[in-house]
Parts: sequence; C-alpha cells; structure tokens
Amino acid sequence: MSPDTMTSQTMTPAAGQAAQEQPVARRRVTGPIVAAVGGSESSAVLPAARYLATVTANDVLAVAAIEPLPLYFPAEAPLMVPPEYQSEVLEARRAELQKGVEQTAGARSGWRTNVLIGDAARVVTDVARAEGAPLIVMGVGRHRPIDRLLSRETTLRAIRHASCPVLAVGYAFDPPFHKVAIATDFSAASARAAEAVMPLLTDGAEVHLVHVWQPIGRVEQRWQVLDERYEQSLPEKFRRFRAVLKVPAGVTVKEEIRQGRTAERLLDFASAHHVDLIVAGRQGLNALARLVVGSTTSTLLRGANCSLLIAPEPSVQDLDRLQRVLSGAVEVSTPEAWAVLLDDFTRRNRDRVATVEVDDLDLGMQVIESGFGFQGASYDDRNEQVELMLSAKKDRMQHVTRTISGVESVAVGSDSQGRDMALRIRHGAGQTLLMFTTA
Repeated sequence: MSPDTMTSQTMTPAAGQAAQEQPVARRRVTGPIVAAVGGSESSAVLPAARYLATVTANDVLAVAAIEPLPLYFPAEAPLMVPPEYQSEVLEARRAELQKGVEQTAGARSGWRTNVLIGDAARVVTDVARAEGAPLIVMGVGRHRPIDRLLSRETTLRAIRHASCPVLAVGYAFDPPFHKVAIATDFSAASARAAEAVMPLLTDGAEVHLVHVWQPIGRVEQRWQVLDERYEQSLPEKFRRFRAVLKVPAGVTVKEEIRQGRTAERLLDFASAHHVDLIVAGRQGLNALARLVVGSTTSTLLRGANCSLLIAPEPSVQDLDRLQRVLSGAVEVSTPEAWAVLLDDFTRRNRDRVATVEVDDLDLGMQVIESGFGFQGASYDDRNEQVELMLSAKKDRMQHVTRTISGVESVAVGSDSQGRDMALRIRHGAGQTLLMFTTA
C-alpha cells in the first residue's frame, strides 16, 4: 500500500445531524464503510454512504485512487515529468475528495479520507480488507465495449477481488431501499448475500426471494419426473432459506419462482416490479473466469437499471453454519478447512453423548464406542490425522482417543433446525461415524 495517504481529523458530528436522517441505526459492525470515489459514475457514492452509515451506525472511509503515471521512453529523448507533478496531483485530489465529503456529510462529520496511487479496483479492495470493512460502496461503472476490452470495468473487478460485499449504486439512488430482489439458488453463497443486505433494510422494505431454474424439458417420462420432484421440493427449500435470515422488524418477505436463465429472468423481474436493489452471491472465481467475462454477476451488473449488492463466497465457518440449515449437511474435502470445521463442531457439541462406529468395506460395520461424552475433534496437519476425543460421563479421567489416518473428507449432518446429528470422516476403504444419541 502506498504511503501517500491523508486522514482527516475525527470530530464529533454536528448536533442534530443524525436526526435529519430518516433511518435509525440498529447495530454497529467492525470497520468503516468504504466509499470508492472517482469519475462521474460515482456521483451517488457519497450520498449512499451517508445514508447507509445512519442505518448501520458505521463510520465512513472515502477512498480515491490515482492511476500511476505511465513511463515512456521515446527513441530520441525520454519524456521528462517534473518530480513535483505527482505530489501536486495527489494534493489536488485530496482537496477535491475532502470537499466532496464536507458537502455530503458536513465539515464535522468525522469521516476519514484516503487518496492512494494504484489501480482503483485493487486500491479499494485492499483498503477495505485492511480496515475490516463490512461494505464497499461504488458507482455502477462504465460498461462500454472499449472498457470491457481493456478491462477497465473497475466495479466489476473490485467485486471479483473484494473480501466483503460490494454495493454498486445507480445514478438515481434514492434511499431507502423499498423493493429488494434477492437471487437465490438455495446455496450458502446466496444465503450469505441475503444475510448481508438485511442490516441495510429499514421498516417498510419489501424483499423478494427470487429463484430461477431451468427445467430439463424433455418429453421422456423419467425427465418429467425429475422436473416435478424438483418443483415439489421448492417449498421446503424456501423454508430452510428463510430460516437462515434475521429479517428486521417491518420488512416483508415474499417468494418468487421463475424459469429460464438466471440473470435474464432476474433482470426482467427487477424491471417489471420496479426493484431498486438486486442482491446476489459472487460466482465464478476460478482463474479462467477472471479472464473471460460472462458470469451471472457480470450480466447483472451490466444489465441492471438499479443498484446491485454482490457478496463474496462464505468463509469456512459461514459455509458450515449455512449449509447445515440449508441442506442438512456440509462436506469439506480440503485439508486446509478441516481444522476450522472440526473446531466449530467441537464448540457446538462438547459433552453430548455419542456413539462411534466404523464402516469398513472388508470388515463391515462395527460400533467402537458407545455412551461416552464427546469432548472434541481436531485435525493434525503434521501427521495428517483426525482425532476424536471422548470421555466417560461421570468421570472425565476415563477418556478414549480415536486416531483416523488417510482422511479424504469431513462431513457434518444436521436436522432441519441446523442442530448437529453426526460427524462423518471418509478414509481409505471406509468411513468413521460419530453420532449423537441425545439432544
């Protein structure tokens, strides 16, 4: 990060300023809201940040980026740039940013400002990560063909790299959010996006949970049966999805089902129902997707006539928490995540009575332990082993430790309320199951 930064003095807000805003703050999240200011596309950014700060009770950090000067070496003579030129540009941009903040929030708002040299998308996301920001606010950005060709869609690139949700506000941003469309495929990613928008809503908001699916559409009976089964499963999927959300008082939630391509149907719905905010989870972050634009997120950002909130993929802890409610199971095959998953599982279930059984292809199923209290599960990355620790209910000095090698995956099964029912560890030619016998 460049050392060329400026931080305004933090001062107490002017008396009565908060009272002029309509919403009332409900909670405070660690870190400031980061408002990315730059270009004509960001004219609504500072007003949006001011509004959201009153809703969430967060501070605001306004950030601007200056692209580094290119270096040219002509054949005859080098291009000479005065050494003070860059400093003058920085000072001018700082003054401009500070003026915009004072006009929007007031001279005594206490907002901080930061001007950095570098690529705007990287600067904003790096600052947000370092500050622990819960939200980045940006303009919708330019979507001209030349911008796509030269990868200048700053907001889209920021969405791809951000570690927190990004709110891309439209030119006509007019708070509060009245109608919100949340795209859901009932995955943990879409649930995390839905969670992210809830603190931004106020009394009277109307939320539409929009699920778009594409039937197989084949005439053969077996394909029609699959389509029917999926359609019949949707009420339960919606019920589980709603169970994840902490909906603020005064906010209504409705369910919508559409058929077709996700982005197209979602944009159609938003236009027909005058939606002022579309919410979705970030998709497609493999190496190829970073180079080839064509994801649902890109289509939504380029086609929406309203604001758009995109949330990043859930963390391991959030993935575990959400999938246990959404699907009743979470399975992880990456060793890097096993320690976190098992630590959280231990924290939730210590002292519950458990039975341990081993299901081996050669030996069959055998109950190894029964009636012991579960004390913990952990992953030792040095020896590549999972350990299960149990103790007698009346005497914890009587304990048993089971060591499992050759682990391939770790899974947690839960009931419809998200309460853990079992831990399954796949290994070698079989699996080990830890099942709870009491609530």
